[in-house]
Amino acid sequence: MPDMIKHNRNDLLRGMCEQIHDFNRQRKHGLDIVYKKLRELNVYSFRAWMHHDYILEDYKTIDRSGADYFHNIYASLHKCGILHITVMSHYWFLDDPAARGKTCMAAPERDMKKGSKYLKFLDMFEKSWETIALEFPYIKYWEIGNELNHDTFLYPVKRLYDKKSALFTHEEKISIMTDMMFRAYRGIKSAIPCSVVVMPGLAPAMALETGYINTSLEYIYKNIESGEYGSKNPDDFFDILCWHPYCPYNMPAQEWKKYNDDIYKTVILHNDARSFNEGKKVYLTEFGFSDFGNEDIDSYLASAAIEKYRLVRSDMPYIDIIHAFRLFDDYAAYHWGGNNEKYFGFYRDVVQGCKIKERGKALLEYYNEK
Repeated sequence: MPDMIKHNRNDLLRGMCEQIHDFNRQRKHGLDIVYKKLRELNVYSFRAWMHHDYILEDYKTIDRSGADYFHNIYASLHKCGILHITVMSHYWFLDDPAARGKTCMAAPERDMKKGSKYLKFLDMFEKSWETIALEFPYIKYWEIGNELNHDTFLYPVKRLYDKKSALFTHEEKISIMTDMMFRAYRGIKSAIPCSVVVMPGLAPAMALETGYINTSLEYIYKNIESGEYGSKNPDDFFDILCWHPYCPYNMPAQEWKKYNDDIYKTVILHNDARSFNEGKKVYLTEFGFSDFGNEDIDSYLASAAIEKYRLVRSDMPYIDIIHAFRLFDDYAAYHWGGNNEKYFGFYRDVVQGCKIKERGKALLEYYNEK
């Protein structure tokens, strides 16, 4: 049955991210250590990566073994005391020779003419979400993409053929993202009407302090208000707002709060909230810091990072969840993200025995406060 629990906000703020499938299936680590550390930290809410190709054979057909793998994962998380799970995928199927039979993060240029490749892409996207929601009716919270305002996670189909071809502009990405939200929302709600649809987490891209997330939200609301994207009502696109407010590790907490407040002011401006206390809620489905492998930075973050988590609890009522990114360092991430991406964990990599870091100790203390 779908999750009908009334969740306490302070519980929800004890959140965590980890790519369990990749940790287990790609990096070949057992999951007992994951569950042990989640229990140790007293984690209550969890963001799970469940990409479409993990559980679908094609855009409308369940892969039984893949789906059963995740049914077991969610049962195990529940046994760990995790009662709020948000599921996310940022891959989709595409009817194009370069992507047929596999998933990607590419989309055709926006073309609303009947029979266009773009409309076929949206039809497939909607059907995938409907199929997945029907398979997992007890999962209530669905984040329908990841950082689609970022070139890494949404790019033109032509780049599957020529990686040097032009990317979408910011406005073009948001136009496509707006269509994708409407279609994913419709697919999920047609399957399980009581589901809660979370906006794809917006990336700061250029940097939090540049206002890139604010601009992305402004484009989204203007698209919806235009009536050219299926509805003029934001409630037909997402139930929960979402962004990833990454920032320099030494940014003061109050400055970080101001940037987030400024983002939410855009929500108020477009009448999706009346005030910081009354309106659509926000999930920060990723937020964390890399220590770059530097123990001094890790020690500094033991207080500076936790101060930001505490500030959300006390002074940022529009935020209901922080999923701390991430449980473990991932040394394999060096190959695509360098030292920055490698050292986000609260625990060291498995090859170093999953030893808790200083900021892990601080988070453990914070999450276990009475």
